[in-house]
Amino acid sequence: MARWHRIFSGFVALTALALSLYDQEHFAAADHIGGFVVGLIVLLTAFHVVRDTSQDLMDAMPDDERIEQIRRIALAAAGVSGVEKTYAPENGLQYHVELHLEVDPQMTVQDSHALATATRFLIREKLDWVADVVVHIEPFTGGPRNQ
Repeated sequence: MARWHRIFSGFVALTALALSLYDQEHFAAADHIGGFVVGLIVLLTAFHVVRDTSQDLMDAMPDDERIEQIRRIALAAAGVSGVEKTYAPENGLQYHVELHLEVDPQMTVQDSHALATATRFLIREKLDWVADVVVHIEPFTGGPRNQ
């Protein structure tokens, strides 16, 4: 997007300069109008930079479709009874997922750890935009799944 703004502002500035040099009498305002348009483009670019940076600083979450992909993959792992919470802040070009899986409360610590590890690797294998996954294990209480 920033490249498009630079190209367009350069085109506007060049056109304004060419018109004002070509015929100063008829295009006296071209330089002023071109400067005004370039100023608007700079403000628009600044708005996008501030918005994108603010979202990064505030741990912007991925869209609902991506969250749903994470949940579907986690629920597909054998032994997962539900997904209690999913948190996925963006870090650079990838997301760091924090996932709360609901499992059988009678499951051993060793088995639940193995399930968490398997789910972690499954998500990372299937979703190339996920950098890492931290899995928390919660006892399944029989409530609604995938809230």
